[in-house]
Amino acid sequence: MKSFKTLFPYRTSTELSYDITCGIHENTFDGLSNGELSGRGWGIICDSNRIIVSDNRLLIKYIEEVRKPNAAAVNKIYQERIDKIITDGREITDAVYYEIKSQAENEVAKYSPISRTVVYLLIIPLQGLIFCSGSTEKKCEDALKMLRGSIGGLAVEPMSFVSNESQIMAMYLSGQNDSYKLPENLIIAPMGDVIATYSDDVSTKCSFSGMDLGEDEIQSMLSHPDMAVRSVEMQLIQKNNGLPVDFKSRFVLKLPASGNLHFKSFNYETDARFEQKRLDSEFSEYTDSLEMQHEFVAEMLIVGRYGHEIITGLQAFFTDTITMETK
Repeated sequence: MKSFKTLFPYRTSTELSYDITCGIHENTFDGLSNGELSGRGWGIICDSNRIIVSDNRLLIKYIEEVRKPNAAAVNKIYQERIDKIITDGREITDAVYYEIKSQAENEVAKYSPISRTVVYLLIIPLQGLIFCSGSTEKKCEDALKMLRGSIGGLAVEPMSFVSNESQIMAMYLSGQNDSYKLPENLIIAPMGDVIATYSDDVSTKCSFSGMDLGEDEIQSMLSHPDMAVRSVEMQLIQKNNGLPVDFKSRFVLKLPASGNLHFKSFNYETDARFEQKRLDSEFSEYTDSLEMQHEFVAEMLIVGRYGHEIITGLQAFFTDTITMETK
């Protein structure tokens, strides 16, 4: 499980239908056939299902495969055939060069390893959110582009709140500015990892790992007006009226100098397993196939619920709405 260990959140203003089956099944992909160099489309999630719908959420799976021919092997075949043409005294035109190079690539590609990309898209129409599990921003954008083509249009933008999120987080961690407050359900992980840079010099990094962020030296460094936090370990919690706090999920909030806000090391596995057990208990006839479906449904429910809680909390923090409400 844990398909969303890395999560890129997006907002969409497109009114998404829960019935996108037609568009998805017109763009299916089950792997490269012999001779194909690349392919992409919507893959099977489990059994024969390419879409899982549960509790007003949809899950689809984008797959891209590319065969990457070994350059040295291609050049060897290419050069041998060019040399033979020259020895035979035949004319070599641009078309001949292109044809021989293409033939060499196709021959080597048959025996080349396949590079595979998988991106899960969790679509939440009621909240106008799409959570992408791609390991990089580029992979998520490729998946969204495929979705756009499959359903005939998609207005989507990366999740962001204000233009100076990294600086606001630095001010908060420095303890020098109490204008911003985290909501009760979000905390900075005690002794967690924090990485910061200067706004105009991202090559110089300040890393704090396993350290008390309340120490004067650390807070003094983070209080520099040009300091920007690029990575901070956080937790989603639930307070219980004086009882021990429930830790619902852990994640690293990434605020890169160039690129989109996203979560790394998103850990929600414990609650997802509880949710799966609940689903399993509701069915008397239990099969391996049903277990796999329940695994994905449980993950959809937890990621959708916790992802929305985190996004809502960060929105309130970065836009200062918590402070404003109490003024």
